[in-house]
Amino acid sequence: AIKLTGALEAIRTVDVMPKIAGRLETLSLEDGTPVLEGLAVTNRQVIAVIDHRDIRAQLAQAKAAVETARTAIDTAKVVLKDRDRERTRMEKLFDEGSTTEQQRDLARTAYEQSVTGLAQTEAQLVQAQAAVEVIGVNLTEAFIHAPMDGVVSAKYVDPGAMVNATTRIVQVIPMEELKFLIAIPGPYLHLLTAGKTAVSVYSDAAPGRTFMGLIARIYPAVDPVTRTATVEVRLKNERNGAGEWLLRPGLYA
Repeated sequence: AIKLTGALEAIRTVDVMPKIAGRLETLSLEDGTPVLEGLAVTNRQVIAVIDHRDIRAQLAQAKAAVETARTAIDTAKVVLKDRDRERTRMEKLFDEGSTTEQQRDLARTAYEQSVTGLAQTEAQLVQAQAAVEVIGVNLTEAFIHAPMDGVVSAKYVDPGAMVNATTRIVQVIPMEELKFLIAIPGPYLHLLTAGKTAVSVYSDAAPGRTFMGLIARIYPAVDPVTRTATVEVRLKNERNGAGEWLLRPGLYA
């Protein structure tokens, strides 16, 4: 057995950023709990809200446009039906010699215009419905969710700040499992097998506790200066009696 010192790190780190721009209205859970460093969050939990009053107004207008388009379609269908009936009547009269070719052609033209008008109103309905969907998506994006189960490790902005798609709001990391990175001298690498070699980990942050893990990955490159290779060990974290995590990213072990 060999004894080495390494660093504990989070398996992944996610900076939460909004997809739309606006004023950060709240940075709290739905029950009002402020989102601060150390707060435990769950996947898809709402942790922040961007002011979306203007988006709601746009959505109301878009829905009204949908209803207007539907009404226009109903009207266009009535007109089309009337002009189809008139065209049929004029063609019959023309065949009987009771009307002129001009009158028949006028009825045909009016019918064709009605067909075109109905198609246009139907296209307007499709556009209005698409606008409702797009604005609806923007409205959902005003509610910012936690990307995974984890803990808020950093808070970058406060409520009231203007944010956009490049603004980091908070950082979230998982705590149930950590990775332990150690530098292994080259002569020992042949003794290690990813997924099989066990590692006992100790940390001054949890005196008297031993954490067992397995080597998850052996990085392929060897540092030309130290002649060591980085080995990644996965560890299941544990809580103390107060519910706090014993191991934390950034600790040496």
